[in-house]
Parts: sequence; structure tokens; C-alpha cells
Amino acid sequence: VIAGTLPSARGQGEPLSSRFKPPDGAAFCGAMIGDAEQKYLLASDAGYGFVAKLGDLVSRNKAGKAILRVPAAGKAVVPAPVPADKECLIAAVSSIGRLLLFEMEELPELAKGKGNKLINIPAKKFQSGEEKMVAAAVVPEEGSLQVHTGTRVMTIKWNDVDHYYGERALRGSLLPQGWRKVQRLIGVA
Repeated sequence: VIAGTLPSARGQGEPLSSRFKPPDGAAFCGAMIGDAEQKYLLASDAGYGFVAKLGDLVSRNKAGKAILRVPAAGKAVVPAPVPADKECLIAAVSSIGRLLLFEMEELPELAKGKGNKLINIPAKKFQSGEEKMVAAAVVPEEGSLQVHTGTRVMTIKWNDVDHYYGERALRGSLLPQGWRKVQRLIGVA
């Protein structure tokens, strides 16, 4: 949707279904904005994802187009913007509080698909609902990672990520006690 076509006046809000034709049972997990070259990290709660350019996601079809392949009983997580022209780390956290940071170069840039494994979520635990990936974020070089749990926020600075740093598709390290019920991650420049 072109941002300039959205209503400018205050009101009660406009349903998304007036602009899009989502299939029955569809849910919106986030919004993306930028030019055609802006990149975003797209991922599912099964722990798979990829980086995509916004230009590759555009469709003239009001029903949209399939981009992220999500397994049955899974769902998409909130997309994360990728800063342009910066070295970045990708952060992924599971529902049991395991956090993993790895180099963005380890993840492909795709136009659509399932993507590659970001963090290792055992298939049996995912299918039983015992564990899933709850959030992913992109952390620019010399930036920091905000870990949100309820009303509290923990900031992990660039120089302090070593404990959680590893290769893509590992299990990750447990966050400190009391910080394991993560709701979202935010990469801050």
C-alpha cells in the first residue's frame, strides 16, 4: 500500500481488510516500510528465516503473495529492519530463554521461501508446543540489543555479546534467570 493513500485524518481506524484481501484466519504480525532496496529479516517461530528486499515483496495482487513459508502450527515473527551498509549480527531467542547471535553473512538473501535455520529449535519440542522462536532482531555494529520481558528491558552492549555469540543454527546460551520469558528483541544503533 502506498503510504500517501492512507487516510490522514484522525478517526476510529480503518480495517486492514479494506486494503488487503487476507485469507481466512490470517493474522498480521508486523508492518514494513522503506524504499525498494530496504532489507528486512523475515522469520517463522520454527526458527527459520532469511533476509529480503522490500522490492521483492511487493505485489499488485490485493490478495498479496506468499513470501515466508511457515510450517503447520507455526506463525511468522515480527519482521526486523536491516540497516544499510553496516556489519550486523542477527539475534534470535527461543521461548525457553536461549539467545543466539551470529553474523548476518551466514544468512541468505532470498525473495521467498522457508529460509535457513537461525536458532536450533528441536523439531519434537516445536511440534509439541514446548519451545519456539519468539523473536529475532538485527544488531548493527557497535550497537546494542534490547531484550524485553514484561515491563523490564535489559540492554546487551556490543562488547558484551560474546557469551551469546556463535554460528548460525546452534542452540544459543541461556539468558540470566528472570530474563527468560522474552517478548521481543530490538536492535539499536
